[in-house]
Amino acid sequence: MKRKRFSEEQIIGILRESGAEITTKATYTNGDIELLKNLWLAAGQPCGKRFAGEMLGLWLDSWQRHHGSLSDTQRDRLLRISAAQIDRVLAPHRCASKKRRIANRDHLGETFHAFE
Repeated sequence: MKRKRFSEEQIIGILRESGAEITTKATYTNGDIELLKNLWLAAGQPCGKRFAGEMLGLWLDSWQRHHGSLSDTQRDRLLRISAAQIDRVLAPHRCASKKRRIANRDHLGETFHAFE
């Protein structure tokens, strides 16, 4: 006997029809996001992959030394945040005018030809 597989949308529809209450709970508070944004700006706006993990831990330690302690639950929430979630949360704050490229290919080609 084959099992029927449901998509996430179908499961939500079935639950709604049954009268079940569906709520989404925000994982991160506004305070968490504001602190994350301040740390990220102080770190020079690195991408989420570079910022998550050890780098975030170092910045949190420094912030705590200079601004006071965080609750253990807030610190744990911030240390568990994924790189993708950091990118999603901080996307509205990312500076669009700053390009992270060193140079475009045309300029690199000219530079390399100058040394020949």
